[in-house]
Amino acid sequence: MGKSLLIIVLGFSTVLGTMMFNVTSGQQRSSRVFVDQYEKMITRNATESIANVALSKALRAAGTSESFTLDGVNCAVNMTKVVVDSAIEVQRDVLRITCDNAGVKDTTNIVLTRPAFSYYYYFVDKNWLTDVTFSTGDTLVGPVHANTFVQIDGHPVFIGKVSSKEADFSGTGEPRTYGGREFNTANIPIPNDAALADLETVIRNNGHNFVADDDLFLTFNADSSYDWVQGAANGNMRIADRNGTIMLDRSNKDIHVSGVLATKMTIVSQRDIYVENSITYLRDPRSISGANDYLGLIAYQDVLVRTNFDNIEIDAAILARRHFEVENAAAAPPRGTLTIFGSIVVHEDRASGVVVGSTLFNGYRRKHVYDPRLRYRTPPYFPRVPNRQEVTYRSN
Repeated sequence: MGKSLLIIVLGFSTVLGTMMFNVTSGQQRSSRVFVDQYEKMITRNATESIANVALSKALRAAGTSESFTLDGVNCAVNMTKVVVDSAIEVQRDVLRITCDNAGVKDTTNIVLTRPAFSYYYYFVDKNWLTDVTFSTGDTLVGPVHANTFVQIDGHPVFIGKVSSKEADFSGTGEPRTYGGREFNTANIPIPNDAALADLETVIRNNGHNFVADDDLFLTFNADSSYDWVQGAANGNMRIADRNGTIMLDRSNKDIHVSGVLATKMTIVSQRDIYVENSITYLRDPRSISGANDYLGLIAYQDVLVRTNFDNIEIDAAILARRHFEVENAAAAPPRGTLTIFGSIVVHEDRASGVVVGSTLFNGYRRKHVYDPRLRYRTPPYFPRVPNRQEVTYRSN
């Protein structure tokens, strides 16, 4: 009996000892996991704090490269420039922040761009009228900037960043801003003659520069050529023969465009550009084969849409130094859909000058789709935004 009891006691002791050992080991592992997570959290917090400091400095200066120590965590900041094709890509800087907390490392990467005007889904320089308002039901995917108030009514959704020279939105309601807000920002001047002088020189030196004193009619073809008519003269030219730019070197005549584009092209008119019919990309820009089809329309005055067809699509980055509008808007009969795939930059808004929102517009249903490629790439030699950087990527 005594021997049996001893065996039972020893068995219980062994089991209890094993349980206590396992509990202690589990506690040690849990403690180590907790410490590891804590050290990672400290390192991550230091990385984010240093990233914000470095980003602030980078946005104020050309670049930064330095070291920091924050709460015992050693951090290094380095900025490098990405090599790009300056004719069709925007300048990009990569800000890399690496922190080391006694062997626990963490890294944040931030991409800064110096954007072209084509970067903005919608940009207005002045006079954003109350009847051109973003309303409940409107979803704006790309960045929006105004050198005046951004008008709202209800709960529009802004996926891209909203920036304005003014202190806040104007109107009633509360917009959803998922891309951030930047108010009281510096004025961004729309390109004037001096700002476009370099583009004009590029076209005169190696572009398709038309100088006859007549309106220029351009019809683009799927074989990367275009037919042109100017007065009694006409012809066919391949876009690749020059640098992908066309200009009518006359301030008293207009350019008229339509067709299908299968390459990169920027068109400059020193007066107006008329969209006679749809002008679209041949290939889906979301596909590999269509990734290099870009169109820029730059008018020193207006870009106007003819009302000859029920449905019109314009695939382009549009920059109008006055207005973008439907011609003879007051007399336009009810139509179908006016689709813009790209971006719109205008100097002055007015009731007949904007294609945004979800309501009927001069007889057309408005549909504006942002081309996300314009965050990094542009039509050839499209004007750049002076003295401004945008954060287009930040790793978690």
